[in-house]
Amino acid sequence: MLATLIRTSYAGPTNTRGSRIIVSSEGRKRVVPFDYAAYNAHTAAVAVAFNVDAVDVDSWPHANDGAGGYIILAPFDVRMPEPAADTRPTVTIRRVKLDAGGYDKHGGYFGRGAPVYSVVTDDGETYHGDHVRAVSYRDLADDYRSRGYRVTR
Repeated sequence: MLATLIRTSYAGPTNTRGSRIIVSSEGRKRVVPFDYAAYNAHTAAVAVAFNVDAVDVDSWPHANDGAGGYIILAPFDVRMPEPAADTRPTVTIRRVKLDAGGYDKHGGYFGRGAPVYSVVTDDGETYHGDHVRAVSYRDLADDYRSRGYRVTR
């Protein structure tokens, strides 16, 4: 009988919200986001990476690797599928540099306050007029990601 060795490792950044688990097998890796890193999150990550039922993975032989991850043995020959092409629309977000008076390099006045960003779709369309104010790039990027966009700089 063929079997497949699968390793998982915890990738942080925290042990709760925003966790990432790396699933690797036979030279392929997949990073799966999770909100809590515990054994059931590792088995669920394997289920996502291999496109199998989490209940099945839970019954596979496994052991803690001593470094926060697990070694899981699939009792049959299973392969991690190729990732699907990312078909989400893309937005590019760039910070607009302002001088001390609140003007950009082209003389456009934005005043003082939160940083100003330019948000452009992959087909060149602009959103929210031409510019958006946000507390940070990360907050603005997270907002677009939560709405289903792939974000680039």
